[in-house]
Amino acid sequence: MNPAFSIQLATPADADLLVALGRQTMRESFGADNTEENLNAYLDSTFTPEKLRDELRDSRVTFYLAKHCNDVLGYVTLNRHRRKPTRLRGKRAVELQRVYVLQRAQGLGLGRFLMEICLNTARAEGYETVFLGVWEKNYRAQAFYSTLGFHRCGWHYFQFGSERQRDYWMNLEL
Repeated sequence: MNPAFSIQLATPADADLLVALGRQTMRESFGADNTEENLNAYLDSTFTPEKLRDELRDSRVTFYLAKHCNDVLGYVTLNRHRRKPTRLRGKRAVELQRVYVLQRAQGLGLGRFLMEICLNTARAEGYETVFLGVWEKNYRAQAFYSTLGFHRCGWHYFQFGSERQRDYWMNLEL
């Protein structure tokens, strides 16, 4: 693990922080490739304090906040109750969601740090595989996940505002 970063479990008290981080990272990552209307519709339906507080209260979901010198630079979610891709049925699988790193912190190893935390947790909890969804046009994220050993295992549609986009499922056998 990278000693420059620290990890903290998020609580319902962190909902406003997660809303701000989620909205900012989504704008930074996807704003140029989507209409403002679709981006706003997605942000307004996904990143609300009430919705995130509900997720934070769910014992099957873990939010990890990544910090550097008490500055929160990103977060990731490990979701234990999502429906898994067809090709993974019959396996003990857990979903990795929202690998969100602020643009100013990209390239520092923070994404890899967050992934290591989740992969180590999944292994310790006895999961056989970890899966995630990534937008088909998010080439940088796909390349990053591939360097960690993730492979495509299918696809699904993802509603982003009024646009139906395609996400690839990727998984890593543990």
